[in-house]
Amino acid sequence: MAALRRSLVRRGVEEFLDIAHQGADTITGRAWTAKELRKKSFDDLHKLWFVLYKEKNVILTEQARARTLSREMTAPERLHKVKLSMARLRHVVDDRRKVLQAARGEQALLESIAEKEQQ
Repeated sequence: MAALRRSLVRRGVEEFLDIAHQGADTITGRAWTAKELRKKSFDDLHKLWFVLYKEKNVILTEQARARTLSREMTAPERLHKVKLSMARLRHVVDDRRKVLQAARGEQALLESIAEKEQQ
């Protein structure tokens, strides 16, 4: 999780304003790949989901603010990268859920077979 951007603790509306990057040439990273996400623990994925969700809200707030002020938003491609990362994260979690359900189904089947053999 060291790759995640650390932000200042802010409360209220300031939490959704990207003040640090206003007027600056923003260098953005890339979207998370599914391969990278598969290596993460469930807790890390859970934390990353909320970081991405908050970043999405920051970007949408900045987009609305730029539209209101008739300005161009800085680094508009960030929204696409965040949405792509969120979709990939959701896909990885869904894959894990399907594997878990299949394993539980197999376990239930094995238990029922063992139960019948004992009778």
